[in-house]
Amino acid sequence: MKSKKILKNIYIDANLSLNEKVFLSSEVSERLKKVMRFKKGWEFAVFNARDGLFLAEILDSNCSEVLLKKQLKEQSKKTYKTLFLPILKKEALSNAIRQSTELGIDIIQPIITDFTVENSFKHQRYEQIVLGACEQSERLTIPEIEPVLSLQEAIDNFENNIFWACERSDFALENMRFSANDAVLIGPEGGFSEPEKEYLSLKENVIKSSLGDSILKADTAVVVAITKFMI
Repeated sequence: MKSKKILKNIYIDANLSLNEKVFLSSEVSERLKKVMRFKKGWEFAVFNARDGLFLAEILDSNCSEVLLKKQLKEQSKKTYKTLFLPILKKEALSNAIRQSTELGIDIIQPIITDFTVENSFKHQRYEQIVLGACEQSERLTIPEIEPVLSLQEAIDNFENNIFWACERSDFALENMRFSANDAVLIGPEGGFSEPEKEYLSLKENVIKSSLGDSILKADTAVVVAITKFMI
């Protein structure tokens, strides 16, 4: 049977079990047939964030039914690595959500701060970005995007450690790694207001640390912070 040189992971919302036939949604079928140009007999990998990763063979010319021929991976265990992410401008927000998904964040908590530029948050759009990033990075769990909260609501409701990534801070934590239940907090475009900084400084579970001497864009800070403290 023919397959792409590198198997493409595709998310499908269906139960997966070895040697079972699965009917694909019209959206997935159209994507396979018209966008990816797959044909009957071709193979690819499917996951549903519950049952693991399976090798699937297309059974018909419309790419509407597949046979699950082999389990390629067991389902990964989910952790609760959290990103507190201010609502950024559209491109930066999309980048931050995509990159944090690729780097293993499990919960994305959008927050509104005093200097938040955009107040609208289109959950459906960003959920699609998350799915695409999961497929690209070949992770088998899908991050949850929580309802938007204010900064104080989000921090007050979180009991574990929060790494607060600060620009040009004097606080540098060396060789520190947070647990799988901790969080990273990124500032908005323009940074936090003085009252917000004072509030965060008084929270015992908020740990302040520098990302270096440079002023980073918010979406770049997401990558640096997760890489430094969570990977």
